[in-house]
Amino acid sequence: MNIDPKKDNSELEAYLSDLEHNYEEFKIPVGVLIDSLNRRSADVGASNFLGEGKLSSAYRITIGKKPYVVRVLKDMDTADRMVRGYAKGSFPSVGLDGFEQIRAISYSDGVTIADMMPGTLCDDLPRSSSKIPDKHLDQLFRLAEMAHEKGVIIDLIGDNILYDRKHGFGIIDSSDADLFTEDDAEFLERSLGDLVGDISVALFSMSGSVLGPLNTRADYQEAAKRNQHNSHLLSRYRKIVGMKTKGHERDKAFARIDELISVTDSAAKQYTEEQWLSQFE
Repeated sequence: MNIDPKKDNSELEAYLSDLEHNYEEFKIPVGVLIDSLNRRSADVGASNFLGEGKLSSAYRITIGKKPYVVRVLKDMDTADRMVRGYAKGSFPSVGLDGFEQIRAISYSDGVTIADMMPGTLCDDLPRSSSKIPDKHLDQLFRLAEMAHEKGVIIDLIGDNILYDRKHGFGIIDSSDADLFTEDDAEFLERSLGDLVGDISVALFSMSGSVLGPLNTRADYQEAAKRNQHNSHLLSRYRKIVGMKTKGHERDKAFARIDELISVTDSAAKQYTEEQWLSQFE
């Protein structure tokens, strides 16, 4: 692919400028939100609270009838760098279905505003793997493929991948390479096989591998069922990957997927062992 660096950079700067200009539309409701917060401690009890990471907290606002996600940085000392990094990270995926679209930014307020995507974070979903159609598993593969083609940098964890029964999967929270260090070089240079394999962690998360305390026989039985569903879901995704990749890229994707299948199979077996269940008799 031949890219004119000057043209590419000018388009990026125009994009960032537009995002800053767009903030006027959101300034008042976001200002009200910020005034109600303690930046360094997420207001998890707020009705519009969506979640938090190490660097920011996310809240929902509505303008008209349209919902948006406002990410509020916890540390204003790094606001310029972080806001620009998040905005730059969204540039390669502008207009691509399945990727979060940022609509406005503010360096002075330390926020980014994005369209709210449909769905629930995979880490928060109940057991539902048997209800996911193959077309959505195919879509998940395609998201990894597009991220590789467009150079979208994404941290593929369950907290960054959404699932909606109607719309399928979606990816949030892309970043720019400027936010990473030399120690992250391997992460930034992931191949197609790496991404296709890593994105399967969404399926691993979806079945609820971490269930909390197991206090009854029914808890153990439910844990076994979730991991069995998890293994089945990963195996279905593996089959799709096998049809769409080849050679070394397929081998790398399979290695990651097979690792997760092994974990879920082992967990399902463990939760059905009599040495654990006999304590409830």
